[in-house]
Amino acid sequence: MHCQTRSKNKLSFHLNASLSSISLAKWVYQEVGKLYYMANVKTLPINKLMLERFFSILEITPEMQINNSKLRQLETVGLIAA
Repeated sequence: MHCQTRSKNKLSFHLNASLSSISLAKWVYQEVGKLYYMANVKTLPINKLMLERFFSILEITPEMQINNSKLRQLETVGLIAA
């Protein structure tokens, strides 16, 4: 945990808030019919950020229709398959 408090009540609250957010994320994934993997939740935004960075440096427009299927493939590199 990254909470800097030493109070038992505050630490308890921080832990409960963290666990509640994970439970909420799992519930949301179940509602849309997907399996929840914490690694995927962390990997997908990183992949999207890296792709945006590559596109900006190489001056590529990802909005082109020809890139859509390949873009989705690149976004999901490293995700755990369900």
